Amino acid sequence: MIKFSLASTIQATKEEFATIHRTNTNIPAQPSIFSGRDSYMTTILELIGNKTKLPIRAGILGPGGIGKTTLALAILHHPIVAQTFNERIYFVSCEGCLSISMLVKDLAKALGIGNDLEGNAIEENTFLKKIASLKDTSFVITMRGLEYPEEILWSHPLLPPLKPLSFEASKDIFQQLSNQWDEWTEKLVKAVEGLPLAITIIGHLAQSCDCKSLWKQWQDLNIGLLERGKGPHRLTSLETSIQLSIEGNKLSSQPAALFLLSLLGTLPGGLSLDRLSDFQFIFEDIQGIKEGIKPLLYSSLVYMSFNTLHLHPLIQYYIQEHLPLSKQHRVLLEKYYIELSRKDDTGISKEQLLEYKNTGYILLQCAKNQVPDESIVDAITSYSWLVSVETGSFINELFEVLEEKEELLPPQCTISYQLRWGVCLERCDNYEQAQVKYLKALHYAQMQQDEEYQAEILKDLGDLHSILGDSGQACIYWKQAMPIFEKLQNIKGQAFILSQLSADSTYCLLYEDGKNYAVRSIELYQSINDKFGIGNAWLHLGEACRLDNNMEKARECFFKSLDVFTKSNSR
Repeated sequence: MIKFSLASTIQATKEEFATIHRTNTNIPAQPSIFSGRDSYMTTILELIGNKTKLPIRAGILGPGGIGKTTLALAILHHPIVAQTFNERIYFVSCEGCLSISMLVKDLAKALGIGNDLEGNAIEENTFLKKIASLKDTSFVITMRGLEYPEEILWSHPLLPPLKPLSFEASKDIFQQLSNQWDEWTEKLVKAVEGLPLAITIIGHLAQSCDCKSLWKQWQDLNIGLLERGKGPHRLTSLETSIQLSIEGNKLSSQPAALFLLSLLGTLPGGLSLDRLSDFQFIFEDIQGIKEGIKPLLYSSLVYMSFNTLHLHPLIQYYIQEHLPLSKQHRVLLEKYYIELSRKDDTGISKEQLLEYKNTGYILLQCAKNQVPDESIVDAITSYSWLVSVETGSFINELFEVLEEKEELLPPQCTISYQLRWGVCLERCDNYEQAQVKYLKALHYAQMQQDEEYQAEILKDLGDLHSILGDSGQACIYWKQAMPIFEKLQNIKGQAFILSQLSADSTYCLLYEDGKNYAVRSIELYQSINDKFGIGNAWLHLGEACRLDNNMEKARECFFKSLDVFTKSNSR
């Protein structure tokens, strides 16, 4: 898991630090408590403050829960950073990103640019190299692990991986949170072994609980974990902290809060408060879901970022293992996201865009944990198409899981997902692999004697070869599709093929053929009142006339095309 903190190296004006950060709404709040990382902070700030070192390439490494993001945010909110980079400061979280392509979208969104960095099928290190190649851009990246990725020119001195906090730093954080200190709190702080996430959870809990009782509960819970074979490692201290927080805050007696924890354990993209009413409607047996938020925030198990509730990934793993959604609720959740994926295939809605991370994760789990039925396959193909249209990328693993289970799928589902896989690959400019998927889909369609799919796939193969500049092969596929469309009485399919043949013939200097194809295409499009198709066909006819030196006819065609498009858009 990686988090990006980027800053464009543009010299700041003399604006105040607080004013600068108020305008950067993409940056989460400054950590209210920060202790024990002064040497790390100083190293990075010295790099930033030295103009000869810019742009910097810094990494914050360490295991989960060790405080990497807290350190990154403390750095971003430091006055030296504000003075150096002005308003060009960005924070990009990778929480819920199932692929590099999703990360590309989030990065582009934060920077306010298009998806110029291609994301599909890019390895993590390759992607980091692309980020590192951006000129005049400094970045601080947080990464789980202990080694820096190779082939990147990291700024020196390199930061060593974060270690557990010292006892003094742990004590400082705990006291700031709980305003308590005695022999029992000392035992608790020593027990969490310097893990910041665990210290935070226990510190919040100590605000309202007797610490002597907490220590007794800690011992009982920890013994239980050891007896189950967990072993005396750092995760055990975190697990104990989480369970103690659940019991100490009496969440077990608050069904709505407990349900929200389980729900958030299933939603890597978090739960937007804008969607809360939808989930209350879906899970009608859970009363007062909204009221369950406050105790979760108080427990520090959940945090809020940009109007969205999140779990720390390590807490999420714990919840998935120890407090999963009931089968009944999981089925309802899956149904919701399947239906959300299948809405309106013409463009992605605000609702779908808001939930695209969670949707991808839920669909992936559906595909992995069961034999995908037609509804799941349809949801995956629709979702992938919508996301590829919006972002120029998609989650390749969704299709890979379907391919692994291909022998168990109905034949029509196999044709459908292979075809849509090819379409998504083509949209991402992966033409070679797109052709492989198209041909595989065509093979299955021919085996099933499904003429509708055969015509559609042949049309797509023609379009693909046209993009590649292979007009001869494109025409072969289009002409194979044409009689099938005619047999099926598919007017739109016929009109599209004729329009494409017109453009291709004109390109090959066969102007009369280009005109004839265009005239026939216009007639067919007019018969079904397809305004966009009519406009395109007039455009192709005008181009054939122009290149054939019939300028008067060309102008007439271009004006007719413009008139159709203008009237269509005005409606």
